[in-house]
Amino acid sequence: MQANIEGPSITLATRATPLVLAVLPQLEGRRTWLKGGGLRIENTPHNVERLRESFPSLDLQGASVGADEFDGLADHAPFAFKRIPDPHQQTALDRCEKYRFFGHFMEQGTGKTKVAIDHCCRLFARGQITGVLVVTKKGVHRQWVEAELPKDHGQEFMADYWRHKPLDPALKVQGGALKWLSINYDALRSKTAMGLATEFCQAHSGKLMIIADESQCIMNHTSGRHKAMMLLRGYSSHRLLLTGTPMGKDLTDQWAQLKWLDENILGAKYLTTFRAQYCIMGGYEGRAVVGHKNMDEFKRRTARYTYRVTKAEIGYIPKHYGEWIYDLSADQLRLVRQIKQELMAELTNGDSVPISSATSAFMKVQQIANGFLIDEDEKVIRLMPVDKNPRAIAALEWLDSHDGKAVIWTRFTEDRAIVGEALDAAGINFAEYTGSDRQRHEAKLSFIHDPEVRCFLANPQSAGTGLDGLQTVCTQALYYSNSFNAIDRWQSEDRIDRRGMIGGSVYTDLIGKGSTDRYILRNLKKKKGISALSLGDIEDAFDVF
Repeated sequence: MQANIEGPSITLATRATPLVLAVLPQLEGRRTWLKGGGLRIENTPHNVERLRESFPSLDLQGASVGADEFDGLADHAPFAFKRIPDPHQQTALDRCEKYRFFGHFMEQGTGKTKVAIDHCCRLFARGQITGVLVVTKKGVHRQWVEAELPKDHGQEFMADYWRHKPLDPALKVQGGALKWLSINYDALRSKTAMGLATEFCQAHSGKLMIIADESQCIMNHTSGRHKAMMLLRGYSSHRLLLTGTPMGKDLTDQWAQLKWLDENILGAKYLTTFRAQYCIMGGYEGRAVVGHKNMDEFKRRTARYTYRVTKAEIGYIPKHYGEWIYDLSADQLRLVRQIKQELMAELTNGDSVPISSATSAFMKVQQIANGFLIDEDEKVIRLMPVDKNPRAIAALEWLDSHDGKAVIWTRFTEDRAIVGEALDAAGINFAEYTGSDRQRHEAKLSFIHDPEVRCFLANPQSAGTGLDGLQTVCTQALYYSNSFNAIDRWQSEDRIDRRGMIGGSVYTDLIGKGSTDRYILRNLKKKKGISALSLGDIEDAFDVF
């Protein structure tokens, strides 16, 4: 057998022999029998590995190989840190030194942003890069330019962030200072922002670092975010993943991120190939990942190209958790029982209850416990005035029993409105993290610097990642309400559990008797989202209420 390698394809001069037919199902991608004879397959690391295992004498020189490494990085150019890194940060820098593509899976608060900045400064000093594109969550992209770079950049630099303005021509010049552009994932959905990012990448093509900060945002390979990042990837010579939560549900989350970083690391171009190699499938029609396999091989493949560190490993003070329990009103309990009875009646009668209907009932119970309902016209109906809302009263009681500043996390927009009104009525000054980037930035500064502002009111999806500085004035957070998103919870917890914190962090969850609160907390620990709940799970949940 002979192999002809033509860019993205490998053509094998072979017939459909028993051995070839046995290997065929193990290959990924398109496989085509040619009319003139031969078999054409995709040139991927996975396919090359399978061919080499099955046909050791086959000449595959020039075929796709493993992840790329640097050459010649032993020649160090002068480089000075603006702030000396901590030992674990130095280890991270040492680990990524010889790799063009690397993932820093460093837990929130361990200083991965500094590591990325130091690494880029080092590459710039060696003439390896001239520009850096940072893509992160909205609001955090501004913080990179205004807070992180001035704090840690040890060389002259020029930086800007996406704010609906044309790109400064000076940012496209490769000479002089290192150029930085920071933009958010959601902005890349617009043609204007994507065009601006592309313009910057083209100017520094071949000497460009792209940093996917909070890279859990691209763990869905079918999302617009991931697709936009894949388009920009082609201009980069270097890439970094930065996240403290690389896996939300299962290993496929890491596959999507590592695919963007360098698909040769795992050697699986397609999700189906990766699942067959590393995932145990089950659930409805075998579509859900219920376990993992071949973990030694997975760790072997990723160990060189990733670095993982947790706060516990470097001696951070452990987190402390507590609950603040309160009673629902009689009307709230009546509404909860009514919803439960209606759902159970359908199940008892043998009616087919769609999962969507059951999860909707589950959501209504949570909203009722929070003091409101949303009708069929999407109109919010409050069940009682704010001063009679048991949950809002419980939040004020918790604040009254604690000294100092506090972060209050809410799930629903109406929750934030209710808490804001309750704080106003109680004469408690607060900063609300909402509105434009400028308004959010001002809210953060107000909470940090104004001693009269006691509370920081926010939603974990908007403020839970990348937001720094809260830990310098605050050690306690109240979870007024939770979603089923475990990553949102972990990320939001680390806003007050980071480098520079002033003590051990304390987290308190409001628990309404007869509500879904404790059940949601239980599932957060299992990383089980509401979309993953079966009808049986929801039945069990309603039995608890």
